[in-house]
Amino acid sequence: MHFFLKANEKDSKFEDSSVKYPKEVNSMLKYPQVEDIIQLLCFLSKQKMMKAAFKCSMVESVIGEACTRLIAWMTNGEFKPVYEIIEDLPLEEKKLFNDCKPITGKLKVESTEHLTVVVKGDESLTQKLLTVLEKYLTDKEATIEYGD
Repeated sequence: MHFFLKANEKDSKFEDSSVKYPKEVNSMLKYPQVEDIIQLLCFLSKQKMMKAAFKCSMVESVIGEACTRLIAWMTNGEFKPVYEIIEDLPLEEKKLFNDCKPITGKLKVESTEHLTVVVKGDESLTQKLLTVLEKYLTDKEATIEYGD
């Protein structure tokens, strides 16, 4: 059961809007979790065909054994799809999620797919999230490419 937003409902996707969901619908909606944001960023980076390569100093800033696979190819400067980088991040890597939270924090959705539809339909949200992703990668000294 999906509840999508009507175009004429001003800010209906935000909790603080004047639109009130029926109790049964509202109980099915949730705020995006880390996994939802990860999947959304993977989708957006695939759509933009983003790739990134890291300098060797990235290895020094990665903490934990969970990143071993990631480190193995980061050190050689090859460009890899950003969605692979995001998927390989340990869930403990909350900086990216925390940076996205001010953008997605008021959204209430029923699933990752619903979150993706809502964000895809709002160019401003899409651009803000892509900017956060780009900043996250460049802060880790990545070079970013778009396209093939």
